[in-house]
Amino acid sequence: MGEPTNRSSTAPLYTQLPYPGDGVVRTTSARILREGMRRLAPALLSKADLRIADVGCGTGEATAGLARIFPNARIVGIDVNPASLELARRLADRSKLNLTFVRCDISEPVLDALCAASVLGRNAASNPAERFDVVTSMGVLHHLADPAAGFSHVRSIIREDGLFQVYVYSRTGRREVLAVRDLLDRFLPADAFDRRARTVRVLRLSRKHTLIDGLQTLRRRLRFGPPFRLMEIIRVALRRNRLTHVSDTFSNPCEHSFLFEELLAIFARTGWDFAGLAKRGGLPVTPEEHTRDPQALEALRALPPAVLCDLLAFHYRAAGWTFFLRPAEVVGDATESASRLARC
Repeated sequence: MGEPTNRSSTAPLYTQLPYPGDGVVRTTSARILREGMRRLAPALLSKADLRIADVGCGTGEATAGLARIFPNARIVGIDVNPASLELARRLADRSKLNLTFVRCDISEPVLDALCAASVLGRNAASNPAERFDVVTSMGVLHHLADPAAGFSHVRSIIREDGLFQVYVYSRTGRREVLAVRDLLDRFLPADAFDRRARTVRVLRLSRKHTLIDGLQTLRRRLRFGPPFRLMEIIRVALRRNRLTHVSDTFSNPCEHSFLFEELLAIFARTGWDFAGLAKRGGLPVTPEEHTRDPQALEALRALPPAVLCDLLAFHYRAAGWTFFLRPAEVVGDATESASRLARC
């Protein structure tokens, strides 16, 4: 089977500016995953042959973080962009981490491709027990032309008792970014990455990726997590490739953001049960974590759970949510998904 062709509209961006491209081992999402496994799938933490896939691994920095937090696991990074994978392999070698990287297009059915590449066993197509125990996909599925297809394809490579960690964009939390993108699109080409980034900075179109934004993010992180490692933050700050990050935020040619009820509908039709927002994942997960004001609590508790998720993202200007999914026994409907959210 030949190498997949990257036909995505994101190919020019990630070929020129592989993301995140800072060359730093990042353990934040791995530590959020570990906490989620303790709460939702504790048996996986003690599994001797734990298998983890990082779908849309990019330059492999979060994948390397997984290897640091789960040193005995077999970890595979999956991405379609060869420029990103080359940087990922270099980081793994430099950090002396045992990682496998494979080029694969998650926007297309991937189970057979992973079996053919010997990443999964030959019988994985017919035997779910040979698939991954844990899959993580942080900030990737919203960049697919059809995000629902991505959720469906991940469903095909995970065990029935597995756990899926996801991060996707919130429409309410990214309201400022979406307005800036719309403005830039009116007078600059989508692929003029350097010019667009410079325009955002010179005209001060956004607080994102500024010192003030960083301080606000740090304040929220101290309150809602995840716990941070000071030296890791310093390394990221010193090596941060600003053009790459600003371009991914304001110039990505394929991007979706969601209301949470839209996500519930996607989960239902692609075979997932919602297991809960990530605790210590950067946002409060209950009204009580957000406020102690009695009147505000009464109003928040009266909201549908999906609306509460949107409101919290709006209030904290959070780009998105980190949450966990479990494989569903049967494909359900959005009403049942909403009831599961209410119970979480």
